[in-house]
Parts: sequence; C-alpha cells; structure tokens
Amino acid sequence: MERRMFSRRIIGAISRDGFLDYFSDWMWDEIFELFTHE
Repeated sequence: MERRMFSRRIIGAISRDGFLDYFSDWMWDEIFELFTHE
C-alpha cells in the first residue's frame, strides 16, 4: 500500500509540474514495473 501511495505521490508531483508529457509510455511501463516488482 505504501508503494501505491508513493507512486501516486510521484505522479501527482510530475503532473503538477507539467512533466507528465515528458515521460513516454515505455518509461511509465518501466517505472510501474519497478513499483510492482517484489
């Protein structure tokens, strides 16, 4: 659950700064894979 909140926090910060468009789909896949990796 902590990871989920952590990831949401990062996404919120990125979207607030307007950097969301900077990340491509494959980058997001890599990031989420790290979060979901045990």
